[in-house]
Amino acid sequence: MHRSAPFWLAAFPTNLLVGVFTIPVVADYADHELAAAAVDSTLRWYVGHLISALAFAVAAIAAMALWSRLAQVERGRGGAWAAALVVIGACCHVFGLGADGVGPIATGVGGGAPQMYFDGLGVQLVAVFVTGAAAFALGWIGLIRMLVAARIVRGWRRWWLPVGVVLMAAAEAIPSGWGLYLVATLAATVWLPISNSLATASDT
Repeated sequence: MHRSAPFWLAAFPTNLLVGVFTIPVVADYADHELAAAAVDSTLRWYVGHLISALAFAVAAIAAMALWSRLAQVERGRGGAWAAALVVIGACCHVFGLGADGVGPIATGVGGGAPQMYFDGLGVQLVAVFVTGAAAFALGWIGLIRMLVAARIVRGWRRWWLPVGVVLMAAAEAIPSGWGLYLVATLAATVWLPISNSLATASDT
């Protein structure tokens, strides 16, 4: 499984970029009328959220593949906790994005206005995203530290990668579609370099 790690690491941000840029832009998610209006583009809303959710499922696979690779290196032992946190965080994102993608559409199909979904959105789903962002970030920081210890990640990437992960988690708190663009862009600047570093290390 570890040999496929560079592929999964690159596939995560790629899929996330496609998914996020497919979702209609909502300037302010706190304005439920704007969010409900975006749902009118039903296909883009559903497909964008589906691809974004699948991207985080890919991130979980990437973490497990990376952990498998690190397990071959002495300093990579004990990284199960980090991979587990990534999986937990990824599952939270898959659940949250799936709910946001299907919920308002299902509300409309059921005869209600899509805005009812956003009006009824409770702290529970917010807590899912917050928990997911925190677990996802902590898990990846742990894996990145192991990559640095194993001398797979070197140079400027040693400091940028953990900083990028933290910035991505923080960007998820921005209540705007533009914030989602920032999340996806930051993901590309973190996981593509990780993929490249691992692929380069595998060739040597």
